[in-house]
Amino acid sequence: MTDKIEAVGNAGQIVTDAAHDHKRIKHSHTAPIRHVPHLPPGHTLQAPLSPPRAVPRRFIRLNALFHFDRSSVEDTLRALSSEIASEAAAGPDGGVAADDVRAVPWLRSDALRFYSLPGHVRLSRLPSYRRGLYYGMDASSGAAVRALLRDLGNGPAEILDLCAAPGLKACALFDALSARGAGGTVTAADVDARRLRTAVAVVRKHIAGPLVGRLRTGRAAAGDDGIPTAAEAEHAARQYPNLRLVRGDGTVLFQDGAEWELVFDLRSEIAEGLR
Repeated sequence: MTDKIEAVGNAGQIVTDAAHDHKRIKHSHTAPIRHVPHLPPGHTLQAPLSPPRAVPRRFIRLNALFHFDRSSVEDTLRALSSEIASEAAAGPDGGVAADDVRAVPWLRSDALRFYSLPGHVRLSRLPSYRRGLYYGMDASSGAAVRALLRDLGNGPAEILDLCAAPGLKACALFDALSARGAGGTVTAADVDARRLRTAVAVVRKHIAGPLVGRLRTGRAAAGDDGIPTAAEAEHAARQYPNLRLVRGDGTVLFQDGAEWELVFDLRSEIAEGLR
């Protein structure tokens, strides 16, 4: 008997040669191959379609420099929901609820306001993301920051963040130290120069730029439109914790003879931006 029996489905194709009882399986990644029993010659079995796999949700963290009260948080969430609805209506994934922005209950504080979004959302297309109102940051990174914050004392904190690029945890730690009001420094180290350049861009977009704008606005509101002196600019910068990006092996960063390079210093960046 040399007839072949074919069973075709979305999981691939199974071809059985009854004469030799040999199975050749061509499979795809879309669904597991199921066992297909011998069928009479000429019969074809269509396998049932597997249900579509759900796209995992993605996470964001609100930028604490823009969200200082309930009203500012609600404004951003309304804008974000509207943008998601517009994006979904314009693309193949239409039908996503406009209010499908969910708070992450165990990551909610002044510094760690996390929310989850539908997995298909492309943050780079959203105006609110381009304005720096929030970070695209996974909840697992937020959990690491939350765990560290529980062990901090009440005084100034000196935090070393290893393998830090692209800098999202370092920014969250900066926000946390700012909320505590006790000062301190976050030193974020990485050996990869390319990834550190990305971290510098992240810090400038979400922290340095907004802080310079806030300090300039405060000076203007106080009636001081002049250029601050270097000492005044340095004093303004010291109102906030410092954030440094360092290229080097963080495990030996402060040991004698260790080689490292200071790539970015937030206080210097703010002072320079005010002058």
